[in-house]
Amino acid sequence: MASTYDVPYDYRSIMHYDKHAFANGNRITMRTRDPRYQNVIGNVQDASPSDYLKVCRMYGCKECERMQLKRYKHPAYKLVL
Repeated sequence: MASTYDVPYDYRSIMHYDKHAFANGNRITMRTRDPRYQNVIGNVQDASPSDYLKVCRMYGCKECERMQLKRYKHPAYKLVL
């Protein structure tokens, strides 16, 4: 069973595959429940603040968990705040 480490779901997570990953042709492999996020998944260049928070919690690093992580400036990030 996977753990979320009490971090909300993040469509901007760097762990997402692109919506066409593993598809035959140009078909969509994964559909988001909310269509606004369809083009967000798999289209990021950096780890999101929640990705960093999960890593901190996974390794039990209390110091990095308290750090103020910078806000990601990509326009799509506004959708997931």
